[in-house]
Amino acid sequence: MSGITGYRVDYGTSPTNLNLSVVVSGANSTSTTINNLSATTYYFAVVVLSSGGESARSSTVSRTYP
Repeated sequence: MSGITGYRVDYGTSPTNLNLSVVVSGANSTSTTINNLSATTYYFAVVVLSSGGESARSSTVSRTYP
């Protein structure tokens, strides 16, 4: 994929409903912080953003916050 402009992290409390997102600008970005998450399990997937559109979502991963 050429012309990468950034990434979008989709997340939510259900692996089939990633209804929240944060955009990370820049092709060389390697991390971001999502604040104010409640104590529960969240599911995350990443989408690559480019000048030609966006990729399919990555595989979903989960993390439980105490």
